[in-house]
Amino acid sequence: MPIVPEEVRVATLRRWGISEPVIRLACGESLHDLFGIECEGPPWQVYQHELVSFCGRPLPINRDAAVFTGPPFAPLWEYDGTVTGVRREAGRLEFLEFGVQSAEEFWVLARTEQGFLAVLLMRCYDTYNPPVAQERRDFEDAAKASGFRFLEEMFAAYERTPIGNLEESEEFTLRFVTWVDEQCRPTEPGAAADGGA
Repeated sequence: MPIVPEEVRVATLRRWGISEPVIRLACGESLHDLFGIECEGPPWQVYQHELVSFCGRPLPINRDAAVFTGPPFAPLWEYDGTVTGVRREAGRLEFLEFGVQSAEEFWVLARTEQGFLAVLLMRCYDTYNPPVAQERRDFEDAAKASGFRFLEEMFAAYERTPIGNLEESEEFTLRFVTWVDEQCRPTEPGAAADGGA
């Protein structure tokens, strides 16, 4: 998928229906400390010929990789050799992530913005599992700042699901994000891919 040119990245995100809070994150604004450095833009390095890893090592971008074929891809941010962004595939959003050293492999994180926000907050939750009262308020504040509508359902899902290892955590995240995506499916042709979020 060709990368959306830097000078039209924000306009493209708006045209695709990406919410202002996610665009603000993608432009480098900190919505909340929970989102931290790994999901704040702008993705300036992806527009160069290489990324720089967290330890300062150059990581060349293979522009012939599969991730760069297909629909245009709008990067949101980069972190330690990983690029996160969004594309429109068959009229629907797909939030993707790939490592620049293995760009031929990319992962679809979510198919709606709400599902994508679930991924981001679930990554934070896994750090604090389970969050104490103050941290729970932080999650509530982060959800409000980002427009995430499924926080209580996320908390409830964690409370009723025992997670013992990384594989179970990944399966749990996939199931929850898929459920969120299904809740946000457009109901008519041309509807926002997020159900108006």
